[in-house]
Amino acid sequence: MRTYHLVQLAGVLWALAGCGRFGVDVSAPVIGSDAAVAPPFDAGGYRGDAAIDAGGVVVVDAGSSADAGCPTLCINEHGAASCSTGACEISCELGYADCDGVIENGCETSTTDDVLSCGSCELQCSTGQGTTACSEGVCSPNCVMGMSGDCDGNTQNGCEATLDDNTAACGSCGVSCMNAHGTTGCISGICTPACEAGYADCDSDPTNGCETRTETDPIHCGSCGVACDTSFQVCAGGSCQVSMCPAGQGDCDGVTSDCETDLTGNLEDCGFCENVCMVSNGSPSCVASSCVIAACDPGFDDCDGLAASGCEASLSNDVAHCGGCNEPCMNQHGTTSCAGGACVPTCSSGWASCDSVPDNGCETQLGTLTSCSGCGNACPNAMAGATAVCSAGVCGYSCNSLSGVYALRITAQATWPSKQYISSGNGQLQFWLRLTLTQTGTTLSGTAALCDQVTPASSNSLTSDRYLLDYPDALFTPGAPAASFSATLASLAPGTGLSVARTVHLLGLSMTDPLNGTWPSLTTVRNSQVDHDNDGEVGITSVFVDNSTYNHVQTSGSLGAARASHSYGAQRLRFSLGGALTGCTAASGSATVQSFDTRNIGCRLESNADCSSSQYTHVDNNATVYSIGSATYSMTKLGNPGSTFSCAQVRSAL
Repeated sequence: MRTYHLVQLAGVLWALAGCGRFGVDVSAPVIGSDAAVAPPFDAGGYRGDAAIDAGGVVVVDAGSSADAGCPTLCINEHGAASCSTGACEISCELGYADCDGVIENGCETSTTDDVLSCGSCELQCSTGQGTTACSEGVCSPNCVMGMSGDCDGNTQNGCEATLDDNTAACGSCGVSCMNAHGTTGCISGICTPACEAGYADCDSDPTNGCETRTETDPIHCGSCGVACDTSFQVCAGGSCQVSMCPAGQGDCDGVTSDCETDLTGNLEDCGFCENVCMVSNGSPSCVASSCVIAACDPGFDDCDGLAASGCEASLSNDVAHCGGCNEPCMNQHGTTSCAGGACVPTCSSGWASCDSVPDNGCETQLGTLTSCSGCGNACPNAMAGATAVCSAGVCGYSCNSLSGVYALRITAQATWPSKQYISSGNGQLQFWLRLTLTQTGTTLSGTAALCDQVTPASSNSLTSDRYLLDYPDALFTPGAPAASFSATLASLAPGTGLSVARTVHLLGLSMTDPLNGTWPSLTTVRNSQVDHDNDGEVGITSVFVDNSTYNHVQTSGSLGAARASHSYGAQRLRFSLGGALTGCTAASGSATVQSFDTRNIGCRLESNADCSSSQYTHVDNNATVYSIGSATYSMTKLGNPGSTFSCAQVRSAL
């Protein structure tokens, strides 16, 4: 049940009343209102539902004792009280509590300063050794200096630790008495160690016990503060003892009272007693207490710098010291020996000693360009495009720089049969190609682009006309489309055989299988719509020569019919090459031209109008059909990879 402390309400009512103290029913109207005034208190302090205690605090009862059944007035000086169903109920102010369990006397206990209920009921502050107090609900012990202490950090149990005889907290919290070499105790708050034999407390710190071993400590030898002279004494068994004789002197006679022997220059006792100086293959000496080599026998030397090993090196036959210390005989390519102080190498096959220095063995590999068959036999490099090589001890050349740009010319003999308006004949075909090749071992691969071609003239027996087709330079500038090109060398030697695989080059048309496919019909070629010279006309545009020797081509069988000045053509060239390299920059030999197929797929009249279908069909039907006979080729290198050469340069090269 919720209860109320009405101190503040009473103050407000006091202010409103202006004088005196009186009880007020909080459910009744406030004095001064239009409502009826609450009845006055009786002599016993009751008003039926409220009372004012001696301090002027209004205590509200849920009803009169007669109404609620509470036998007495519910009182709480440090909180609020009420009566409900015949029993008092209370709630405490901060800092107070009902610790005796008697509700009628309210919150009787102050938990802020009561050592028996410090912070809460029954939480007592223990005194231990000293006194204690409760402040703001927290125990505050006051320990006896040097005798007790609050070492566990728990203020409730007070000064729980004794400090005068506690080895874990001797004199103050956290001071622990330790002794690894004896026993220890805490007497009147001071650690008091008892040392075992051979140990003492020399640092005046009793907390770490007997830290010093007096049997061996040269600063505290036998007891604290007794120091040995460490320049010649040691501490042994708790006493300072002489450890060694003065520098340069020794006790070699067994009498410990003196150091009678000079150790600095005595061959029998050099540096220490009974150290006899001896030198193999030489003479000894004792200098500054060390055995040294006075001299080596002829043909021997001290090469390791150790007097103990003497003159250990034989300079006449030691391959590590042949003729002198650290002058080894080396030979990575054979064996070696030392004879009479000189290295004698024996070379493995293919190696020789060419520098007149036998110490480094067979340093020169034979079969190289500088020493092909023997020392100094160098191979000259005097062939263009070739690299000098040495093979089996013989100088030669290798064509391993064949990558680059080449000019190729094919010359073929041809014949053709007669047609209705063309007489049979024979003549020579010539083709110029620009090759761009890359060498990989004995393989050359790259592209071939047509740079120019010449076809023979033909004649019309009916009209005595002569026809010659001219291929303008513009057709090959910047260049016709390139075809794949590959060749194989028999070896890399100059003059080696060269074989070029079948190559096909197309102009003015496209084919699915240009290398092996059947030459297509006129209609098929026209339908491919390939304009390789980019002039807006199908195929490639060539000129029918018209001068005193040659005529424009007739476009029908009728005399006086229109003539064609230009041809829109398509062609296929298929060839392969044999022969051999000429040096390392050129090749020549026989050529096999499988076919040179042509097709007239259109033409332009002298009037500059394009031919009709019947006109260009007539021209195509009377075109020359070549049968290729013998052929040759020549090829020459123009420049290295990345070089640029025009078709004019290709033509002028061959």
